[in-house]
Amino acid sequence: EVRIYFFQADEYYVNSEGAEIIKPLTLASVQINALTQAPDGEELADHVLEYALFPDDLPSKKEMLQKTGHLIEKLKKLRTAPAFEGSYTGPVLFENEALPEFIAQRFFRDFDGLLATRKPFGGEANALSYLGRLFGESLEGKIDKRIISKEITIKAFPRLKEFSGVKLIGYNEIDAEGVKPKEEITLVEKGILKTLLSNRTPTIGVSQSNGHSRSIIGRQSSGSLGASVINVSAANGLSDEELKKELIQAAKDEGLDFAIIVRKIKSVITGTLPGIDRIILMSSQMLQKKNLEGPIYVYKIFVKDGHEELVRSVEIDDPSISSLRHILGVSKKQIVFNTLMPVSNQISPYSYDSVPASFITPGAILFEELEVRKEKRSFTPKPPVVSSPLLSGK
Repeated sequence: EVRIYFFQADEYYVNSEGAEIIKPLTLASVQINALTQAPDGEELADHVLEYALFPDDLPSKKEMLQKTGHLIEKLKKLRTAPAFEGSYTGPVLFENEALPEFIAQRFFRDFDGLLATRKPFGGEANALSYLGRLFGESLEGKIDKRIISKEITIKAFPRLKEFSGVKLIGYNEIDAEGVKPKEEITLVEKGILKTLLSNRTPTIGVSQSNGHSRSIIGRQSSGSLGASVINVSAANGLSDEELKKELIQAAKDEGLDFAIIVRKIKSVITGTLPGIDRIILMSSQMLQKKNLEGPIYVYKIFVKDGHEELVRSVEIDDPSISSLRHILGVSKKQIVFNTLMPVSNQISPYSYDSVPASFITPGAILFEELEVRKEKRSFTPKPPVVSSPLLSGK
């Protein structure tokens, strides 16, 4: 399935301070989704998501055909891969697209990350319980305290237009409430939390806006608190080979036969229209707050000889912020990732109501310990009784 989406609008903003702003909003995207089933019925999906401010900045037709062909081949291999069995606790390496997606979802998707959000008031017990699950625990009380590894620094560069030749869709010269952000905002410095992204709604820990009320693509409404251009950097970066050696050695020290590498996880917004069964499932998940979507490509790397094996049916224990307190290594290379972030705990992967964001992150991070297990599914659809007539070539 291929969806091509173009958005163009002019946003007008006037306030009592005398500010009058007219700001163009644009987005061009190509979303390619592929879905198949393993022999045991497990649904498997992958995607290629390309975002730019203007159509001319999207990849060429040749590039998109190459990426689509690569997508098909990888999904075919996943279909025949063995299902993960048992459980695993040990070192896990996130690399390639998996790492910026991890950073985006864990720190900038919900209200218990680096967003300064004021929890709504409620007087009814059930409402308070629901809000508690939905909003989680704010990091505001941890300002000036260490929350992640001392090696990691996280900054916002909202007015940065380009990095390493890639145009950044999170670029934001002025926000949806008429606030011009600083060129550089330090959120976390060497593991110490300094501030959160904020808008004009004050919170106990962050009383002023730093210009992150982001205009929403696809919806005529006021802005949403969200990320702009986020840069995650680390001291003492390692090469890919050095990181892999560290991973194998860490697994060996734990007495494990293999370690885990995660190379891609599901995006929050893919453009796929879910079926009725999936809509019901997503609705039930609203009460089970998840900080991270499930992985797509997970590999076992064996300690004995270093060979890799692709596996499916994998679930990673929902990571906390403290997962980044204990890391064994960080890649010295950096990658750029343009994406769309959902608005207000949105769970529909089809909706385009979203905030454009850009992430500049290391190419990989080696976590000291995460829990990995076989995926628990509420249902598994049966494989088709007969094959598709489209596959016969007749």
